[in-house]
Amino acid sequence: MKISCNWINELISKPIDPNEMATYLTDCGLEVESLTAYENIKGGLSGLVVGHVMKCDKHPDADKLHITEVDCGSHGVLPIVCGAPNVATGQKVVVALAETTLFPTSGEPFKIKKSKIRGAVSNGMICAEDEIGIGKSHDGIILLPADATAGEQVNKYFNLYTDTILEIGLTPNRSDAASHLGVTRDLVACLLQKKIDTHLLPPKINLATTEKAPNCKITIQRETACIRYAGIYIEQVTVKPSSAEILHKLEAIGIKPINNIVDITNYVLHLFGQPLHAFDANMIAGNHVHVRMANENERIITLDGVERKLSQTDVVIADNEKPLCLAGIFGGQHSGVSPSTTSIFLESACFDASSTRKSSKKHQLKTDASFRFERGTDPNIVVEALKYAAQLIKIHAGGEASTIVDHYPSIVAPTKISLKYEYLDRLIGQSIDREEVERILKNLDFSIIEKTDQALTVTAPTAKVDVCRPADVVEEILRIYGYNHISNPSFLRISLPNTRANAKQQIEAGLSQTLCGRGYFEIFTNSLTKEDFSEALNFTEAHTAVKISNPLSGDLGQLRQTLLLSGLEAIAYNRNRKSFDLKFFEFGKVYTVEKEGYKEQNQLALYQCGLQTGNHWQQQGKPVTFFDMKRDVADMLQLAGVEHSSLTYESADSTPLLDQVLQLKLKGNTIATLGNVSQKALKNFGINAPVYFSAIELDKISIPQGATLFNQVSKFPEVERDLSMLIDPSVTYAQLEQIAYKTERKILKSVNLFDVYEGEKIASGKKSYALNFRLQDETQTLTEKQIDKVMDRIMQALEKEAGAQFRKS
Repeated sequence: MKISCNWINELISKPIDPNEMATYLTDCGLEVESLTAYENIKGGLSGLVVGHVMKCDKHPDADKLHITEVDCGSHGVLPIVCGAPNVATGQKVVVALAETTLFPTSGEPFKIKKSKIRGAVSNGMICAEDEIGIGKSHDGIILLPADATAGEQVNKYFNLYTDTILEIGLTPNRSDAASHLGVTRDLVACLLQKKIDTHLLPPKINLATTEKAPNCKITIQRETACIRYAGIYIEQVTVKPSSAEILHKLEAIGIKPINNIVDITNYVLHLFGQPLHAFDANMIAGNHVHVRMANENERIITLDGVERKLSQTDVVIADNEKPLCLAGIFGGQHSGVSPSTTSIFLESACFDASSTRKSSKKHQLKTDASFRFERGTDPNIVVEALKYAAQLIKIHAGGEASTIVDHYPSIVAPTKISLKYEYLDRLIGQSIDREEVERILKNLDFSIIEKTDQALTVTAPTAKVDVCRPADVVEEILRIYGYNHISNPSFLRISLPNTRANAKQQIEAGLSQTLCGRGYFEIFTNSLTKEDFSEALNFTEAHTAVKISNPLSGDLGQLRQTLLLSGLEAIAYNRNRKSFDLKFFEFGKVYTVEKEGYKEQNQLALYQCGLQTGNHWQQQGKPVTFFDMKRDVADMLQLAGVEHSSLTYESADSTPLLDQVLQLKLKGNTIATLGNVSQKALKNFGINAPVYFSAIELDKISIPQGATLFNQVSKFPEVERDLSMLIDPSVTYAQLEQIAYKTERKILKSVNLFDVYEGEKIASGKKSYALNFRLQDETQTLTEKQIDKVMDRIMQALEKEAGAQFRKS
């Protein structure tokens, strides 16, 4: 939120330096994030002085140029070549001295240099309006009053306005400080606490109205959505540009001026924190204003030219025929003030924070009004702000104001809170003088209605919508008293929880450590994702995505159905920054809607892209492959307690996201899926390299309680045997592996394929596989007889079930 130091200093009796102001505000909880100098004319007209043209002659070598001699006071008499048609002897002009940087109305800044123009020396420049950024005219040079003194700065001849703008990081609970008056109240309380004598200078309101009632009838249909609604009718106004007084203040805090009526509503909003809206009274059908809920699918074109479809949860201001604006958020295009407006209906209201927030998010509209109504505004300043705005309109736009109509069915009374001193001391950690506590609360506009030696009973200002408990009152006291005045305790008492990681947490920790050891980096991505990705890639066939009913933005419209998309965003982000060799993993949840209802699943996702091993002087880098991913997935499952021998491998159809899909199944249930990311998905993310992905379904893995991550190294040696065989091309390695594990479950530890051959040296229609078998008994040393017996059984099973033909090596 932007705050003008000039504006603040107009509201207090003793002006404060901007740097001191920033320090005091930060100390009292309104953190100032930056201070920025503001100039309505960029550059502040620095380096520009009054010049007196002493001599003006035609340039001998150029028809449109003049050679002048200009008296610039202490800067001397300067020769300047000028191309303006209206330059003449005796004029007082604006001169840009050499080395001055000019900021033109359009185009880039440029510096004035000593130069020669067609052989004539030019030591400066006589300026036109557009060349110094004060206007758009380039028809001729600027002429100053005849009594201007040569050599003086030209600032005083132009409407130069400077300010210092504070950027305050306003927290959502501080709606009372969403205005210059609110910030000033805190500043005054802080200054008084520091014994600096000052007080608030609120704007004076002396609105003169007629006895004539407004030419509009007002009806409120939903009092819970509109707590208070007031309006005034002003006739015979003149719409024109705003005065410099209002225009400069608005521009300084980043508000674009529109016209005097609209600018005054913005001015009052930033002064009081109370949003207002001005309607062209002639555009209100039936002269009847309705504050109601919108009809389902009712439509309105807002001031930004967008047609918006409304629902029954939206509050609108309407006439007898149509909605005029989204209440508390944004005005309608056809009911706003225009240059032809002569009568206005000015509203000031207090809308329900929850209703405003929901509509604002649903329509993706963030305005100065919604910013305040979403946080809660003070219903008891509605009429005060309305009167001041009407007063300014009469001053700056003329007109005649009616009486004020004020609908306030349920008056909001200040919250009554009892604060025990014992609670105050315990929460703060030390005792604060009781008189000082009272003084701080009074300076913050709290009313003390009862006090004893043990407690205070106070009422909080209705502007402080967040103050409703004793703890809130303590916070108000403490931020003015000063957190830096609270001493650190000599010791702290804390209770450490007696918790222990369960088996699932132990397994996840072990998986993380192992993956990090293999060169993976853990990523954490948002569970909310973009709707357009899933729709564009069309991967939601079996389920429906879990949509967010009130999303924060268009990029966070639904809960993710796969970890792949957010992982691809991370890969694209890194590749765009020249990091190409990537290995990521993430523990996360995916969400779907199925017939049974909402479903939430825990997954471990792995991603690989680029080189497995980097380029080295001894060898060329090796790209990652599908089989690198397959190995890592199998190893992670084994670490999670899934025996390799119990797994089956099945190829699956490609999806819009994955090609070459392989599923790992345990007792018929798919517990892991891996594949290479489809070209369509990669193109969607701007990735031009292969990416391999796998998702392990952690919820489908049964982890026994007390599971350990490590086994003791066996005392007995392992042995290896190789088998070379001919098989049909349709037989896969995964089938051979499963047959072997099914045949020998006790001592067969691993099966590895180390050679594949298809060619002329073997029978047609066959392929050759060479498998390595690793055997080990945990209880004894294996004998040759035991080894041969196991290998014979494996060979017989492979012959019978896979049609393998063995070749003796």
